[in-house]
Amino acid sequence: MESRTVDILYKAENGIAKTEKCIKKLREKVLKKEFSSNI
Repeated sequence: MESRTVDILYKAENGIAKTEKCIKKLREKVLKKEFSSNI
């Protein structure tokens, strides 16, 4: 039972890390678009 909980937490943390990376990439793209359109 405990090992299953640890496994779920591990998967959740990995998912969150991947999501954060995607959000950072999207944010950079949006910032670049806004920056280039402001010039």
